[in-house]
Amino acid sequence: MSSMPSKSTILLPPTQQDIAGWLFSISLQMATPLVLAGVGGMYSELGGIVNIGLEGMMIMGAFAGAAVAWAVGDWFLGVLAAVAAGGLLAAVHAVICVKYKGNHIVSGTGIILFGSGFTTIMLELVWNQKGQGEIVTNGIPDIVIPQIADIPFIGNAFSTISPVVIFMFVITIISWYVLYRTPFGLRLRAAGEDPSTLDSA
Repeated sequence: MSSMPSKSTILLPPTQQDIAGWLFSISLQMATPLVLAGVGGMYSELGGIVNIGLEGMMIMGAFAGAAVAWAVGDWFLGVLAAVAAGGLLAAVHAVICVKYKGNHIVSGTGIILFGSGFTTIMLELVWNQKGQGEIVTNGIPDIVIPQIADIPFIGNAFSTISPVVIFMFVITIISWYVLYRTPFGLRLRAAGEDPSTLDSA
């Protein structure tokens, strides 16, 4: 009986498996901030608020997190600063759009411009350079799983993983449950799709 793989089975050489696992790992890391911002934007959209200012909130959060972690040497405080900075701009957008009935697109565009301009100026003030700041060496520590390190593809993809990537998967699943399996999610979707139904209820 032949031990050769069938024609339908694709086996990559070890070096290619390593590269494929590495590319998958990098893709997860690059996609994580976009997915997290997308989840936040989903809540806004379902609630009836158009939020095109996500980019400005992300860049403000990124700058605040990096600057605080670099200054105090504590990655956890950096994460809290990033959340606070992004949340502050989100609160400004909410006040403009909900309380003062402002134009959602204009408000979001203003947040993007403010975030880009403010962080550009602060980069020069804090690090005296344009485009990027100092490398933060005390970033969020990775989770290491040595038991799967030798498994082709999976080892390179998941043996060393950021807790933020894991959080991205968890928050996505939780968001689905909250939106489609809880009374809060029903009310939020009703508010965005047809606010008059809530008034009549």
